[in-house]
Amino acid sequence: MLRVARDWVLGPLVRHGPAARQALTVALARCIQVGEEGMPGDQRTRAAQSRRKRRTFSQNHCFEAVAVKWSRTFNAVAEDGRPGLVPTTKISMFRHDDALEVRRQLLAVGVRVGDLWKIIAGDWSKEASTNPFFYLTRPNPKLGFRVHLRNTAQLEELRRLLPPSPEQSRRLLFDTDPWPHRVDRYSICAERPFNGVEENETIVALLETMERTRLQFHARCFLADYWQWARTVERVEQWKRRIPYKRRMRFARRMRVARRASIQLDAFRQVALDLFQQARGDIDAVPETVLIKTRVFRDQEGRYHAQHFWPQYVGNKRTQIARLNGVTVSVSQRAAWFTDRDGHTFAGYDVSSSQTQILAVLLDLADLEELTRQRGFKIYHYLAEQAVATRLPLARPLSAADLAPVMKDLWTRILYGGRLREIVRDHDVFVPGTFKKKFTKRYNAAMRTAERSLRDFLESIPWYGKPGERKLSDFFRASEEVARVAKEKDIYAGVTFTDPFAGTAIRWNPPRRGRWRMNCSGMQVALKLPGGWSRKKKGKRTFVDAVEHPVTGDYPVSAQKLKQAVAPGLIHLLDAHFNALVIRGLEKAGIVDSVALHDCWAVPWVVEAGVMRHQQELRDVVRAVGQEWLEGLGQVYTDLLCYLEASPFEPWIRWLQVRLEERKAAQDWPDFRVDPALWADPADLIRAMEAPPRANVSPGGEGNTPIPTAPPGDGFRSPTQILTQRKEVN
Repeated sequence: MLRVARDWVLGPLVRHGPAARQALTVALARCIQVGEEGMPGDQRTRAAQSRRKRRTFSQNHCFEAVAVKWSRTFNAVAEDGRPGLVPTTKISMFRHDDALEVRRQLLAVGVRVGDLWKIIAGDWSKEASTNPFFYLTRPNPKLGFRVHLRNTAQLEELRRLLPPSPEQSRRLLFDTDPWPHRVDRYSICAERPFNGVEENETIVALLETMERTRLQFHARCFLADYWQWARTVERVEQWKRRIPYKRRMRFARRMRVARRASIQLDAFRQVALDLFQQARGDIDAVPETVLIKTRVFRDQEGRYHAQHFWPQYVGNKRTQIARLNGVTVSVSQRAAWFTDRDGHTFAGYDVSSSQTQILAVLLDLADLEELTRQRGFKIYHYLAEQAVATRLPLARPLSAADLAPVMKDLWTRILYGGRLREIVRDHDVFVPGTFKKKFTKRYNAAMRTAERSLRDFLESIPWYGKPGERKLSDFFRASEEVARVAKEKDIYAGVTFTDPFAGTAIRWNPPRRGRWRMNCSGMQVALKLPGGWSRKKKGKRTFVDAVEHPVTGDYPVSAQKLKQAVAPGLIHLLDAHFNALVIRGLEKAGIVDSVALHDCWAVPWVVEAGVMRHQQELRDVVRAVGQEWLEGLGQVYTDLLCYLEASPFEPWIRWLQVRLEERKAAQDWPDFRVDPALWADPADLIRAMEAPPRANVSPGGEGNTPIPTAPPGDGFRSPTQILTQRKEVN
């Protein structure tokens, strides 16, 4: 690789010795790996959206890549951590003195990270440059560079030489693989943990129950889709090289299709690499199906997530078709890629508007609870219809259907502690009038008017209410009061709630942090240190370090972050409680293979005597656990009173406790409305199974792999196994 780039390596780096040239190789490899990783997070909700972007390559990435090779301090903190602290591989989470020591060790061996950054992010890496591996773009000057990998033979040769990235762990965990170690989950600030959750025997037993699930992953079907995305991206890239930029805007649909295909490639590239590694690089040796499993962990709000590749990270929109008994069947990626260990497809139930239903029961809002039980109810459709009916002032007239996506974002951000001013700023539709330029004096006045109009609109809804009416708006104010009282009691403690399911403590104590830029031979490495910058209007601002707790070592909490964490954290805690009860109920019902996605559960689709047995058992479990879930609200009210005692909200919380006892005495258990969560169209499957057996071919014409017919008398035995057999695209 250095021979390919000798023209620009030997110039600025020759005077620094061989260590600098080796460091450049390491930094280039890290840049390529970042370009292959894509953005972290839930691919089900983000990768399917065109807004999702690739992960950017920042100066911190470059610093970390070389520090792990030439710094003893960095490796000591990354592997074992300092005494009394936790390990971390992120330089932004290091203590200030450790970060300075890492920089000193790099300079001592002749590695000047600033020179490496100038080479990688300089003219050599522009789109029209001679870089054979990638080119960089920077849509936002405040963020890092987006890495666009080139489809060249040099890059393919380099990929074979690259070691696995420390952050790019295996996505696929095969059934024959040993279990990875279970690790604690928490956030880190200056090598000290915060926002941690406790685990006891009850939690570990539930995690082991979820980890008993085994799924058949249809590897060849996945690779067929993967190569189709790759061909789409390659063809559009060739087209873009022939067409000037201004003329491309006329082909918006083509650009969107390529963008979606590129997103899918980024999201599932590591899965394809794991399959090739399992087959030792021979694509013909990839089996039709492989049996996979996953580790499960809890996040800081008590919710359960799959650590490895799982249906949670795959979209459920039915975008694919297959032929079965001459009938066209609509399936999703989940149905095409995953079945249970016996080959059955999955189907289940999804709690519609789960967070809104939870709030309705928690706050005893009978009108909202009745509203959410209506069939087909969606909270954002309801808000859009109310906005049109009440003539909410908008920038332009919109129908309820056009306003629904905006209302969906509005309601989501309200539940997650968002501010109305920020929501109005992000959605121009709420600001009536015509403006040539944003954020002028006239525009800011219109934004304040729009904020008041939006607040009045929400408070006019009966179950949202005005301050003091003991409605939903008071819940958000009470959550902020909890954060304020907790900080007054102990600036270090944060807020602690008890998990109703296991009785463990869940603590939210986000510290106040400030960004400190450490100069490293002309390059600035961003550190998130405890403390903040002084608010001096005149003169130079100074960074004020936080004072650690003399016993625990915790840092002072951030009042703003804590206010935003209480309301959504409490809702997610109750959501996780209901999820845990359903999983335990499915275990008692004898269902081993089940997929739980927060408020959605899927079980194998097995039809016996015309009855979907597992789905009926799942529905019975969802109804039965409502009683135990409601009884767990008593602990939540008790925890709230610990912070709201002697506050204006204390009478309301005590009234809710009385209402809870009355509801339990009347045995008025909540029955959350659920909608079917089907991975394939059931009507299509039923029509296909009722059709006369015949030999079929999958879409694409003559020459494709034949799809076998269903076994006699067992039509629902393995529909997805039949649907997903396709021709492998080489």
